[in-house]
Amino acid sequence: MRAKRNIIVVCKQNNFRKNHQYFDLNVCTMKNMVDRNCDYDNFVCITDQTISDPSIQVIPINDEPKHKSWWSKIEVFNPDLPVEGDCLYIDLDACVMHNIDCLFEYKPGEPLKMFNDNCCKIGARHIYNSSVIRFTPGDYAHIWHDYQRRWEYIQAHNFFGDDQYTSALDKSSTCFPLDWITRYQDNLDPTAHINQKIVIFGQGVKPWSCENPQIQGAYT
Repeated sequence: MRAKRNIIVVCKQNNFRKNHQYFDLNVCTMKNMVDRNCDYDNFVCITDQTISDPSIQVIPINDEPKHKSWWSKIEVFNPDLPVEGDCLYIDLDACVMHNIDCLFEYKPGEPLKMFNDNCCKIGARHIYNSSVIRFTPGDYAHIWHDYQRRWEYIQAHNFFGDDQYTSALDKSSTCFPLDWITRYQDNLDPTAHINQKIVIFGQGVKPWSCENPQIQGAYT
């Protein structure tokens, strides 16, 4: 019998960056996409907001400086997260294009992340992107504990955010296949992302404002 499968998102409204504010609508849209494309057991939202879908397991998060912007994502690594089984974290500004059961099935038991194909462009010396992560509770406990101890220093010294910080402390993860998850590029042919499992977005275009017809059709 397979392990229990959890989809986890973080929805933090009161952030200091406008593009990092997410709402109930974003959570419900992600659940819709996952419902169509994954055989899973539990949808979990770590949030400071009221979530309208009663089927979603809500884990509260305080609105405090420790959790501002992308740093609220560190709570995903809390070893006391009240879930059991395998966890698949997905950024709320990602677009699920096709079936993602393979993200749970690939290399069972190993923590997995998306390869950071943008590291050479931003000058960061790390290889992981935290937009899509598979783990079991406790896999990244050392990162969570380190952040609790010195979060002010970490925020001040990691300009590239949680990707840079978590990658520096991550010595165990491998990567999903490169052709499963990709970064959106608006200068490509409109059908360029059609075969991807998940398409992620950066600071510019978001899936809800994207004019690509494939993204528009999937992000609902």
